[in-house]
Amino acid sequence: MNKKCVFHTSSEKKANDVWDACLRLSPCPCQIMIERKGVLVGPKRPKLLDLSIMEKKGMIDFWARKDAHTFLLDEIQPSGQFYSKVFLNNVKFTTGEFVVFQRSSISQEEELISRGRLKKIFIHEKRGDINIFAVIECLLDINYSIDEISGMHAIQKSQRSNCGLIIEPINCIKHKFFWLSTSSDDKDFLYETSGLEVRKRLLLPGKIGCIPPWLEKGDLVLAKLSETSNCNAFVRDVDTNHKRALLAWVDEHHGEAWVDWKHVYLVVQEGCLDI
Repeated sequence: MNKKCVFHTSSEKKANDVWDACLRLSPCPCQIMIERKGVLVGPKRPKLLDLSIMEKKGMIDFWARKDAHTFLLDEIQPSGQFYSKVFLNNVKFTTGEFVVFQRSSISQEEELISRGRLKKIFIHEKRGDINIFAVIECLLDINYSIDEISGMHAIQKSQRSNCGLIIEPINCIKHKFFWLSTSSDDKDFLYETSGLEVRKRLLLPGKIGCIPPWLEKGDLVLAKLSETSNCNAFVRDVDTNHKRALLAWVDEHHGEAWVDWKHVYLVVQEGCLDI
């Protein structure tokens, strides 16, 4: 694999085409590199921007873990090329999105999974070795619990501000998540999604779910009926533009209502019901 190469395209369509070509040509000589570095999307010659002190220290920590070698601040290349989009496993990740990622560890057997907001994506070179890195605003010292009703990871609302910036290679990213806030208690849910998941259920307890739009006509789902209760309902229609579904509650007393997707927690049975 050529350490001096990265894949770069000017559009999202071309990035998809690169991934599709690698799949068609498998085994592809570029497959290892594209899996490790992804495909960047952006201008052909992005501006060089100076790395912050934090980013330089993050680079020092990364190379120390990788090479067991200590670098000084003035030995780190002071600038990098910054991007806002990258495709990993043919899934687009954009700065500002929330991601689940694997932390680097000295022990190869230890898997440290963390969650946070993707802040920056940049190319950096060290002694001819070009790599792509992510700056992530990581949730720190979080005590996760599994919500009994939805099966989602949950944390105390007060813990969301407990964050710190870290730097990891771009292929540390596993998949996305987004926040679901609740008004009935002091917890927030983390709905983890994967663009590669087969659509079976919205979520399995403690596992990743399907990306939106996830609902189809005829589904039997579990959804939020009120601030204090959930109820099964049939999906009569789906409004993709406004991210909502027309639900007919199993309890006929409640009739029908348009419900935001984020309040539909589980597909109990897929779209084979007579509606």
